[in-house]
This record gives sequence, structure tokens and C-alpha cells, in this order.
Amino acid sequence: MVPLHYLPANHWLYVGFAEDIDRTTVYSIERLLSSRTEACVVSETAMKEAMDEIRGMSHPAEIVFETVWSAGQMARTIRDYALKLGAEELLLARPRRFLWVRLKAGGRPLDLMFRMPPVRFAAGEAS
Repeated sequence: MVPLHYLPANHWLYVGFAEDIDRTTVYSIERLLSSRTEACVVSETAMKEAMDEIRGMSHPAEIVFETVWSAGQMARTIRDYALKLGAEELLLARPRRFLWVRLKAGGRPLDLMFRMPPVRFAAGEAS
């Protein structure tokens, strides 16, 4: 998924998906960014070009933890950042393979992204 266009006047965000549109992620974006989010499908080529451009950008208000951590480790890290920032608000979402935590202090957000382990289904359960 990639952000395509943002209209700040009415808080409208357009995001593109190269495969199936993940409605859970779209809902998470709406909740954590307080924006109306519209999803569309983009080509694999457009997705790759957008991802290459995003990788080259600075993301000072975002911290991504690529290693899978235990729930306790994530909770302690979230607590530590919340205390350090003096966070007044904490929002959580779980789009696909990440736990997304948005901390707000003085109106400024900090996003923490924790990679989640793959979902495993017991024998006989639907996937």
C-alpha cells in the first residue's frame, strides 16, 4: 500500500494497493490519522516506483521495529515512549502485519510500527 494524494483542506487521503484492498488498513488509517481514506488499485510498476520514492524520504516522526517482539516488550516500549514524550493520546491499530501505535504530545504525532508474527491457524481452522 502507498499514499497517493492528500487533500489537507478536507482531510482526504487516497491510498493505492497493488493487490487486494485491505479494508482493515483503510479503516486503521482513517482512525489514526483522522482522515477520510479512499482506496484504489495501482499497477505493480506504479507501486514499485512509489515505494522506491518513499524509501528515499526522511520519516522523522516514525519508528519501525522490524524484529518480532513479545507483547510485553512492545508494551514496555510503548510505555517508555509515551512517558518520554509526555503523550496525551495513544491510538492503536493492527493493519495486516503490523501493530501501529500513534502517540500524540502537544498535537505532534509519533508513529511506532511493530512487526507482528504471521498468523498461524490450528488444524481444521479456516485461513
